[in-house]
Amino acid sequence: MTRIWLSTSPHSTPSLWEYGGSCGSSGISTIIADENGKPLTPITIPTYPQPCKYHAEFEVRNGIVVVRAFSNFNTFIVRVYQIEAIDNFIAYCKELINVSLYADVIEVAKQKSMCEYCDGVHYAQGVSSKEPHTFIHTHVYKIK
Repeated sequence: MTRIWLSTSPHSTPSLWEYGGSCGSSGISTIIADENGKPLTPITIPTYPQPCKYHAEFEVRNGIVVVRAFSNFNTFIVRVYQIEAIDNFIAYCKELINVSLYADVIEVAKQKSMCEYCDGVHYAQGVSSKEPHTFIHTHVYKIK
C-alpha cells in the first residue's frame, strides 16, 4: 500500500494539489480525478501560479484517483493510485493495474509532465486549460 501525504484545505479537510511540468528534458505531474476518471472541481487555484509548482487544490476522499507521470525525452513512467483510506492527513492508496478506465487522465498527466514551465491547470471541472499562462508570484483565491 502506497502512502500519499495530504495538504490541509481552507476548510481544514484533506486535499491534494495538481502540480508539475517540465523544466527541460524531464518532468513530473500529479493529476487528481474522481472514481470514474472525471475531473473534479478545485477548491483553490493560485491567481499567479509558479512554473512547475502547484496549480489546483482538490478536496480528497476515499475512491479518488491520483495519477502520477514522470517523463524523460518522451519516455513515461505512469502510476495510477486509488485512495482507500485517509488517516491523519495520510492517504493509503492501492496501485491500480487495470487502468483502461483512466486513459484520458493518464494522457493528461503525460501532457502535463511534458508541458514546458507549466503554470496552468490541466484537468479540473470548470477551469479551461487554454487560459493564458502567467509568471508572477502566487496568490490564492477560493473557488467555493
